[in-house]
Amino acid sequence: MSPQVPQLQVMAFSAGLIIVALSLWVFLGLLPLRVLLHGLSIAPPHRALQLSLGFVLGAAVTAAAFMAGSEHPRLVALGVAATSLIAAWHCFHISTKRKEFFWRRDTGLAAYNTFSTLGLIFAGLLCLHLALILAENLTRSVYPWDAWTTWIYRTKLWFFNGEIAPLLPPALWLSEGGPAQGTIAAHDYPAFMSLIALYPSSLVNEWSDHWVNLPWGLCALALAAGIFGLCRELNISRTAALFAALALFSAPLLHVHFAMAGYADAWMAATTGLGLACCLGWAHKRQTSVLVCGVIFLLLGAFIKREGMAWLGLALIWLVGWEIIRHYPIRAALCSALIVTGIGGLLLSEGLLPLGPLGQLGVSEQQLFLGPLGNFALSDQAVLGVYQASFITQGNWQLLILLWILSCCVLVKRNGALAVASLSLITLFWLSQYAIFRFTQLGDFAVSGTAINRLFLHLLPALAVTIGAGFHQLSAEHGDGLHRYRVWLVGVGFAGVLVVGIVGTMLSVHAGSPKTPTQRFDQSNLQAFAGQVTWLQPGFQLKPTGGGVAAAGRRNNVLIAADYPYARIVLNQAPKSLSFFWRRQDTPGDFHTVPVSTRQTLLALHQNAAWRDSVVIEYGLVQGGEPNPRPIVHDVSLLTSASFSDIATLMTRWLAPKPHNYQSINFLSADAADTWPSSNSAVIAAAVLIMGLLLILRASRSATLKGYGPLASLSVAALLGLFLLGEAIALSGHTARLPMNTSAANTPADKPFELAQRLKPHIPAATPLLIFPASPAQSFQALRLAYDLLPRPAYAVLPEPGLSTTRFPRDWPGLGLLLDSAANLPKTFNRLHTSAFGGAKSLQAGEDWMLFQGPAYSSQNDMLPALQLKQAGALE
Repeated sequence: MSPQVPQLQVMAFSAGLIIVALSLWVFLGLLPLRVLLHGLSIAPPHRALQLSLGFVLGAAVTAAAFMAGSEHPRLVALGVAATSLIAAWHCFHISTKRKEFFWRRDTGLAAYNTFSTLGLIFAGLLCLHLALILAENLTRSVYPWDAWTTWIYRTKLWFFNGEIAPLLPPALWLSEGGPAQGTIAAHDYPAFMSLIALYPSSLVNEWSDHWVNLPWGLCALALAAGIFGLCRELNISRTAALFAALALFSAPLLHVHFAMAGYADAWMAATTGLGLACCLGWAHKRQTSVLVCGVIFLLLGAFIKREGMAWLGLALIWLVGWEIIRHYPIRAALCSALIVTGIGGLLLSEGLLPLGPLGQLGVSEQQLFLGPLGNFALSDQAVLGVYQASFITQGNWQLLILLWILSCCVLVKRNGALAVASLSLITLFWLSQYAIFRFTQLGDFAVSGTAINRLFLHLLPALAVTIGAGFHQLSAEHGDGLHRYRVWLVGVGFAGVLVVGIVGTMLSVHAGSPKTPTQRFDQSNLQAFAGQVTWLQPGFQLKPTGGGVAAAGRRNNVLIAADYPYARIVLNQAPKSLSFFWRRQDTPGDFHTVPVSTRQTLLALHQNAAWRDSVVIEYGLVQGGEPNPRPIVHDVSLLTSASFSDIATLMTRWLAPKPHNYQSINFLSADAADTWPSSNSAVIAAAVLIMGLLLILRASRSATLKGYGPLASLSVAALLGLFLLGEAIALSGHTARLPMNTSAANTPADKPFELAQRLKPHIPAATPLLIFPASPAQSFQALRLAYDLLPRPAYAVLPEPGLSTTRFPRDWPGLGLLLDSAANLPKTFNRLHTSAFGGAKSLQAGEDWMLFQGPAYSSQNDMLPALQLKQAGALE
């Protein structure tokens, strides 16, 4: 027998033990929930909703136990497991002893026979989603950004230190020489997520990146159960409730946030998101149990991320406003006008309203004060285009947004209150996010895709409940009609093939033809500046410090590069040393170019990885080679046209998608491999338009569809078919990414891990380590390296405009690790030596790294033998 077989058996046993222990969180949270509902004389909600709330409550109890017993996390984990087991036994003992069901029997309407088969399809697809998420949790190591820099970083440090201690701010950590508790940039983030991830490894007393992923898989199951249970509590049919849960997980970004574990926004969807959905359900059915569950969900979300506090406050404002509007609409309108006028006057007057211990409210000296939420620098960001690209034309959400719009249209006639409630709730939260991104410096996180999509995850459960209600009403009113038109339902397959063929033909015929561009500038609105250019092999790098080059660019129109695969450039005369350039951010080296060879040039930008994978903050033309060059541009247009070869490339990438990277956790559409083809957006929009027209026609006639039945059935089937097609594509992508060989030797993502393993034996345990990535290209590896070096305290310093501007103590008593290309290492180290670390001394260098000691570090340390480090460097 292979020696790996017993090891696999041990791993399987440990995984099963952890999954069982995590599942018992349900009963750990269910007991206090039942006590609370019994004390308030409130009937318990649907069992699936109880399971969902019980799980997140159990997670909160576990986090609180870790905080109470911070010095002994191992004993706390065992105590929580034992308590969970006792709670489970107690729950079942009560149900048998008192001869009554612990769970209230299922409520709601039975599923309509017409949709019973469809319900099985929905259930199967939902189970496949959850199974893939759990499989990826078990096979994928912690990856990437937030996990390494925030949540799981703390978890790993606490596990190896055997103590839960606060992390120091980076400045304090640097000045004190790096004590054992370490540091991260987000040192003051709430500890809830890190404590939850600590439970599995503490339970089995073994660190594993795979174990810390498992709570996310169980949380996904709890979220699906919560959506299903809430829909059933609102008397929505089983099939419609399953469709609501499936529609939620059809959003690829939500699936990825659970699969690539280590992120708080997935748990925000399962707490704050379900809380907002419960508030919406209470506005619809007025069930007290639903409202109580919603408030508990919202309170739990406030402990996970700071956004949870803002959403809790907005939800309470919406609930109060909804009640006032229902009973006193005129008074509510007058009060709302007065409140809006007062807030607007306060903001325009640049005065501050004191809120006591909560801070201040208002605008002063280009700062926005929002009380307990903090202060924000005012800015002006154009983000509407980013919203449109993110939610409609790209593949982050599939059909979720359009399905919600359609459901609101369906609900208008019979359940107008629910449609209005859903629309007002989503609009309130969207306006709050839009205001933050539009008028503060946080807009940078929107245009880069870092926050705009992740915040929207918190609202998805409310959308899903509305979709379930709309699907239920549609099936309840037209079940017999759709049954009569089953021939039309079968015919949708032929119609789908026909539509795809027509779209493909149109794209092939019009490939390369000029279309009306969304982004364009001409000679009249050039933003020219002079600079100095350094010619490189692939292009050149602009340094705006002197003469010799002129560049004309367009800013303030941040765009997603993947949306514009082509650039058309028209010049007044033949070009001379002219190139099309773009930047992703204002950092050295981030300057990319493509030569312009003729007076009218069509550039295939999508073939350049630097363009395809980026959010562009500036683009334009740059010219050199003359004393006072001037760009001779007539106009520059970014085109959205596609070619037949692009469709073939998309299909190939669907069948064999690329692995996830640090961008896919924020913005799936950063690469064409993850996008829904733009041509499908037109088909989807046409289907929704047809449905809207039919609903208008139906509202003006009798209760039946009469002559519009076949067309209505075909439209519903076409939209449903597109949804299932998107599901097939998304699931195919997730399945293809499932085999995660995170220890492969020759992959770039594993170089930090290998380097960490080689350096660990040579770095004393109490020695602080600074990691310097010399360029943005090394930032990603530096962050992971700091994580892989744990429990050695390390801090990855992100690159700034220059190492000379980075402030570090000149008497640094620790070690430094410089990451750069082999050719630039000595030059970069000399710059570092002369600017930040006057007495820094090089110890050893590998192929793309250099280990050095700070000025105050003892050079007599015998734990750094030169021979061993040379061997490590040679291996690298």
